[in-house]
Amino acid sequence: MPEPESKNPARSGAGEILRPWMTTVSTTLRRSTGRGVVLALTVLILAAPGWLFADSLESYRIQGDDFSFVGASRDFARALENLFVPHNAHIVPVWRLLTWALVASAGSLANVPRVLSWATWAITPMVMLATGLLVARETGRTSVGLAAMAVSGTTSVLKAPATWYSAGQTLWAGLGVILTLLALQSWRKNGGAWRLILAALAAVFAGGFWTIGHVAGPAGAAYLLADGTRRSRRAALVPLLASLIAVGVSFGIGARKIEVEIRFEGGDKDKAMSLRRGASHTLQSISETLAIGNLGIAAETTPLQASILTFAVLGLWGWTFRNGGRPTPLECAGGVIVTIGYLVSWTFRGYYAWENLRGVVPWYDTIPHLGAVLFVAGWWSRVWNASRSPRPLTWAGAIGVAAFALSLVAIHQPRVTLLFIKEVPKLTEKEAPLFPVVWLQRLRAVAYSEILSRYHREHLYRLDRAEAESKRLGIGRDLIHRAFGRVYTPGLPAPYDAVEMLDLPRGGTATDPQLARAALSEFFLVKPQPDFPLESVPRLPR
Repeated sequence: MPEPESKNPARSGAGEILRPWMTTVSTTLRRSTGRGVVLALTVLILAAPGWLFADSLESYRIQGDDFSFVGASRDFARALENLFVPHNAHIVPVWRLLTWALVASAGSLANVPRVLSWATWAITPMVMLATGLLVARETGRTSVGLAAMAVSGTTSVLKAPATWYSAGQTLWAGLGVILTLLALQSWRKNGGAWRLILAALAAVFAGGFWTIGHVAGPAGAAYLLADGTRRSRRAALVPLLASLIAVGVSFGIGARKIEVEIRFEGGDKDKAMSLRRGASHTLQSISETLAIGNLGIAAETTPLQASILTFAVLGLWGWTFRNGGRPTPLECAGGVIVTIGYLVSWTFRGYYAWENLRGVVPWYDTIPHLGAVLFVAGWWSRVWNASRSPRPLTWAGAIGVAAFALSLVAIHQPRVTLLFIKEVPKLTEKEAPLFPVVWLQRLRAVAYSEILSRYHREHLYRLDRAEAESKRLGIGRDLIHRAFGRVYTPGLPAPYDAVEMLDLPRGGTATDPQLARAALSEFFLVKPQPDFPLESVPRLPR
């Protein structure tokens, strides 16, 4: 009759051998890491979006609204002239000054794509770092701050603003919102009127990058009101008043210049806005983008499905108050950012059904996405770390954060790759058999994107030569318009004119259109867009 398993000498011996090893591993995982590990994880996390979005950033081309912003800020005088001129109803003085600084540092139009790609790449890790710092300080957990840092930037939700300069103005505005909250957080802990002044300035700058950035004021007020102290309730007026004053000044100067026929497609603005549709679109954005989209999935919901999913999440959140308590400052600030960020945007887009908006303006999701990160971090802190006592990063936490960050890249890479493939012309009938799978289509898109990038830069170089020749002959922009009408360059949208990108005065000493045509015609010729060179594709043996 065999002995009981517990008395089996072999098994007992194995257990005795493994027990000290398991104890050592368990002790090591609970041990705190040093600052070097935190720094290494921070670098890993900040580098993840660069890897995720590298294909689009490496072959950046000026596109869409880039042309308008570059032209309106081509020199400092022109930037000041357009400071409060609306762009599609957005009055963005700080953005225009930033664009002027970047264009001036480029030195020429041919160098502008490279400089804009650097700025586009840099803003994402800046937002991530600020978000991680805010969450880590608020929750007292370095691991939670690192996780928030990762999810705030390593997501396909940010594909457009992280790879397109003009869409990236929402990230710059989001940075202003987070900096507002960081300044208020520092004031809560250390006091000092100058910190409130910094918060007010950050709120003003946030709105100066993009209209929805004005949510910084209400979010900052909600953050302080959640603190519950009389001191914080008084201080809540500071960011709120700062944003209200910024809105008043911006729209007081520029509102009459808003072209309603462009913004509302010829309709009356009062009829174009719809709070009912704004609320419905908000629910669908929360469910499709913030909930499902952050899993790397492109989803479509009906208004009823979106309402059920969103209110189910809100119900679960409310259930966590069953034993009392109150929302944390991060929950309040994040909730305000999500709600106002979406509701205002979609209310002013109320003349569109959701089917006409889904995926069309993905940069509208940027600021609400950051609000959702803050909301979830605050919710977690209230439920799982009620004392919010500071705890250093352990080795177990470091491994978990690293795995989480790498998992985000793996989850979102397929979606980002598909979006990148759509940035180049579709496969032709002859190309389709050569690129039957996604990884081959990506390689084609990488090669084709570089070809198109060189093609675009060549025409920007032609504009640089036209600018130099015009300066030599005293030709101004008005004369070029009279001689050529609208000047086109590859990628230029219909409402814009390439001449407005030239660093030339409106008028000049030359007045003869014939002189302009003779001197500049060769520089304004547009070569046909190149096709993908099929001869460069290696043929596999049959």
